Amino acid sequence: MYGTAVPDWATLPSYLSRDLNTSSSGCVVVSNFGVEGYVSNQELILLTEQLKAGGHPDIVIFYDGLNDAGAAGPSSGPPQPHFYIEKIKPRIEGSLAGRFDFIHESYTFQIAKAMQGVLFRRHASQSVLNELHTKAVATLDNYEANLRIAKALAKVYNFRIYCFWQPSLYYGQKPLVPFEKQLPEIANRDPWALITTAVYQEAENRAATGSFTFFGGIFDSVKEPIYVDQGHLGPRGNELAAQAIANYIQAHPGN
Repeated sequence: MYGTAVPDWATLPSYLSRDLNTSSSGCVVVSNFGVEGYVSNQELILLTEQLKAGGHPDIVIFYDGLNDAGAAGPSSGPPQPHFYIEKIKPRIEGSLAGRFDFIHESYTFQIAKAMQGVLFRRHASQSVLNELHTKAVATLDNYEANLRIAKALAKVYNFRIYCFWQPSLYYGQKPLVPFEKQLPEIANRDPWALITTAVYQEAENRAATGSFTFFGGIFDSVKEPIYVDQGHLGPRGNELAAQAIANYIQAHPGN
C-alpha cells in the first residue's frame, strides 16, 4: 500500500482513487496511510490514533499479508509485533549491535551466510518445517483479532471497513516471466519463504469464513510482469490490485 519501488502516480492508492472516481458520481478522496514494515498491529494503532484525532473516514481499507507473514520470522517463538523489529529495536536503543548491523548487509557476510546455509541446510530446514503450522496459526489468530477490533471501531465511528490479504510471488499460480522465475528459485533456499507460504495457505483457508478477502491468486492468469520483488508490485500490478479492490467495494457497498 505504501508504494515501495514505484512513483506516487503508480501506487495502489493512486490507481484506486482513479478507479473509484471514474465510477462514482461524487468525489472520493483516497489517503495513503501505508508505512514500510507495518503489520496489522501497527495499522490498528494508527487507525485508533487517527480516529482519536478527529478523523471521520467513510471507508477504511486494510491491505495486509506479506509483512504479517514475514513477522512470523524464521526464528523460534511467536510472531513479532513488527516486521524486522529485531533490526529496528537495537538501532533505536543505540546498542552496540545496532551500530554495527550494517556488517550483516556486506557481501562478505552474505557469502559466509550462504556457505553456512549450504552446510547446515538440512538441519535448519527441518527446524523451520517443524514450526510452520504453529507459526501460521498464530499469525492468522493475531491478524483476525486485529480485524475484530477494527470492525468494532467501524460500528462505533460509523465507517465501512474492507480487509484484503495481498498477493505475493511466493503464492499462487501466476505464469512467471524470466525475472520473476529467478525470485522463487532464490526463495526456495530461504526459510522465511517457507513460513510465508505456510501463512498464506492458512490465510486462504481462513478467508473462506468471510472475515477478509484473499487476493493470493488474483494474478493467476496474468502473463505480463507484475512484481519487482517477492512482494512489492510494479505499476501494472498495483493497477490490477486497485481494480480488484474497487470492484469489490462497488459490489459490496454495505460492508
